Amino acid sequence: MAVSVDNINLCGNQLHTGSCLFRRRREEATWVWGSTGKEVIHWMSSSLHDPSTPFLKEFKQDIDITRVIPVFDGRYVLTLDGEGKLAVLCGVTGIMLQDEIECEHSVLDIVFLEGDEATAQVLLILKNRESQGCILRIVSFPGFATIYELNVNDGTSLVEIGESAESVLFVEPDVDPNDHEIFTSLKVKSIVDGIPEARLAKLLRSRKFTEAMEFCKTFNLDVEEVNKAHARYLCDLMNPWRTYSNATLNDAECEDRTEKLLDALGTIRDVEFVTTLCVEAPLPDLVTTKKILNYAKERLASATQSEEGDKLSSLMQQVSESTYRLRTFETIFPASDIQHWLAFSRTDMLEEFILHLQKGNLDVASTVWHRHLYEFGSSIDIDKVFEILSSFPFNMQSDKLCTWLPRNVFSDLVKLCPDSMEVIAMWGDKRVKDLEFIEKAEWPSNGLALADTIISILENVVADFHAGGNIEVQMAVHVAQWKAHSPSSALYHLRQTSLALQDLQLLAEKFRVKIGFHEYTQEDKVAVAASILDWLVSGEEVAPLIDGFLRSYFIRHGLQHDTTLAYFIRETLRSADQDWWVWQEAQWEDKVYAVVNIITDVQLRVECIVECVHIAPVPWSEGTKAMCDAGLALNTSLSSQLEDQRQLVGLKLVLRRHSLHLYKIDNPQLAEVMLRNIVNRDGDTIMEDALQVVAAYKHLSRSDAYFWRAFHLLTTGNPDELKKLLLQLEESQQKVTCQKLIAYATQVLHSPPINCFCKHRRKSVTTSLLGIEQLARKWYKTTGTLLDEKFFSTVRDIHEMQVMFKLLLFVVKPYTT
Repeated sequence: MAVSVDNINLCGNQLHTGSCLFRRRREEATWVWGSTGKEVIHWMSSSLHDPSTPFLKEFKQDIDITRVIPVFDGRYVLTLDGEGKLAVLCGVTGIMLQDEIECEHSVLDIVFLEGDEATAQVLLILKNRESQGCILRIVSFPGFATIYELNVNDGTSLVEIGESAESVLFVEPDVDPNDHEIFTSLKVKSIVDGIPEARLAKLLRSRKFTEAMEFCKTFNLDVEEVNKAHARYLCDLMNPWRTYSNATLNDAECEDRTEKLLDALGTIRDVEFVTTLCVEAPLPDLVTTKKILNYAKERLASATQSEEGDKLSSLMQQVSESTYRLRTFETIFPASDIQHWLAFSRTDMLEEFILHLQKGNLDVASTVWHRHLYEFGSSIDIDKVFEILSSFPFNMQSDKLCTWLPRNVFSDLVKLCPDSMEVIAMWGDKRVKDLEFIEKAEWPSNGLALADTIISILENVVADFHAGGNIEVQMAVHVAQWKAHSPSSALYHLRQTSLALQDLQLLAEKFRVKIGFHEYTQEDKVAVAASILDWLVSGEEVAPLIDGFLRSYFIRHGLQHDTTLAYFIRETLRSADQDWWVWQEAQWEDKVYAVVNIITDVQLRVECIVECVHIAPVPWSEGTKAMCDAGLALNTSLSSQLEDQRQLVGLKLVLRRHSLHLYKIDNPQLAEVMLRNIVNRDGDTIMEDALQVVAAYKHLSRSDAYFWRAFHLLTTGNPDELKKLLLQLEESQQKVTCQKLIAYATQVLHSPPINCFCKHRRKSVTTSLLGIEQLARKWYKTTGTLLDEKFFSTVRDIHEMQVMFKLLLFVVKPYTT
């Protein structure tokens, strides 16, 4: 109805006359649509009793709105502005969908006539520009196509009498012929459809089924359409998804409406209509759904016995598929509700399978796959295979896959899409390798089990299809398997992965070697063998590993036995973080020496022994001594090098004792540096250590060691130790040493002290020289200079002047012509 007052004041919003529309939406809530002139406002029944509550929707539009018509349950809003132009808004967002709908005449008014979920009719009154009258027009929505048009007098007004009325009412004035502005009378006129079928359709839209039946009898029309509309209406009443009612049916109401629906279906002759309605109708519960589907099956069974039986076979298949799907639903969701079934009945079963696969519900996915493969099997292509394989959860346990895969999916995928064999192999290869990190505790046995499972499925697929007699599929699969033997194929790589995992499992279980997969499968097989040996802890494990695994590994990959073992030894020594200066036996000794003993090439074995003893910690362990003796016993060209290494043990001990291990003992040029470094220290074993250095290098002599030690004592002012050292020497060595010391002292006394170091050095030299004066006089050698006779007295004088008076004197060389 239209509001007949000028204004309604709701919370400060002024609604114009004619712009407020009251509508009751079927059995549900009351809606009010209105306009304030510049905006469209929408209230629901929850806010009408208290206008101060916030409005549900407020669509602001910069137009002078005079009429608001909601269409399709408010999904669209049809508006009329003051300029006679129509527009369409979205009832949800308020966005303008159609602006200024094309119309040759200005629209004066508009009312809603009738409509359903898809189409609607509205009545317009337009100003006729060609005459002084108006045009009454019925148009459809959407599209605004003209259905009926009638010329009427100026001043005609529309009457809104509600939805689905049997006639269209309007008020038309009688105009005075002499003065068109004067109305002599008002007439209420109605437009009634003259075609019986159109009037019947209007009755059916109004759901007046009793009147429709009487109308059909009166006009001798077929009641089939009435029965169909009644059946659709009963289904709509039981629809759990209907949005206009939240009420749920109890058991008694549901049973009553089901019986009414069955009675209505029994009056319909069109079996196809009955079947389609039974299959597609959303019903309140599963019991009712099964009852209606069974009824459709019975109707079709009786119909197939008639002449039209062949035409209804597809309908029987449709009903059977719906019943079959319902049984699937009850199997996998025994405690679910009707809402879930309504969604399940319309879903794509391949998508349903993928959804459960992603969730890890393998039993449910298996049921869906086997029961409904016939529905989506024809759509399986390589893209679908990729989608299915990528749906397996990343963290799904491999033992579940090994149990589930042989009975599900893969064989069917290859049958439906032979090219998928490569894709499956590629997926399987990656999945197996990922297990090394996902299920590390069970690796590599879990990876081997999964790889063998996938390979077994793919290799047996041809035999499985052979019994089917499909020559095209057989040929396609044979071609795919032939390609799989190429090194570039994924199945070939999967087989190689399986072989590698067999080796890894043997190494892990029998030899406790757990090498990584990528490390084992690298291209450098010599490095792989070295990595396997590196996993061993003791020398006792070397021989069993070589006899039980590595010998066959060398043969398979074409590796030289001795060369590969030598590579391991050299790499171990090269990567050792400690050298000969450590204070304990090296960790590699036991294992490396065991590997050396297995090398059969004598020359190569001795080479490895030389490299081992070269960096073996000193003093040598029993194992190192035994290895050196074994190398010497072989009497090869490298025996001299072994003997040299044995001689260097003493030198290494000395260098380590004095923290000189960073010197390269292989460089003779550093020998004197090491010697002087040692003799310049203090300790009881200094000379013994120095003589050990002399013994290691042929270009050094014992005289060098004694001189540099005496030189150190001389320059540091230690006469007692210097005298003691000289007295220990033989006369020949004593003579040479004393003469060298006197020569050095002479040079010092002739040089002026230019800094503190020189001053201290001069004092130390004179002190030490006076301390050994008796021995020095014995070996003093005259040179024919002025100092020969008074050398020691000069030294004493310089020393006394330096000590008593702090005077630094030096001897000036005489001038000669």
